[in-house]
Amino acid sequence: MSTYTQEQISRTINDGADLVADGLGLDERDADLLNLMVNAALSLLEDPTLSLNDVMDRNYDGGAEEVLSWWDWK
Repeated sequence: MSTYTQEQISRTINDGADLVADGLGLDERDADLLNLMVNAALSLLEDPTLSLNDVMDRNYDGGAEEVLSWWDWK
């Protein structure tokens, strides 16, 4: 079984997200959602007890309230 560093995992997940976004020509909303998923996955590697709001608070200026306002998300 291979072992990977946090940096390798982060780089690979972000590269995969970029590959999908570029390959599908995602618009800004879809790219934002994809990046939120990446941040959630990487944050859960560090602390699997985090909620979605916790992830947004940790990874974005303005936190969950700001992120949810971008696209009228719940």
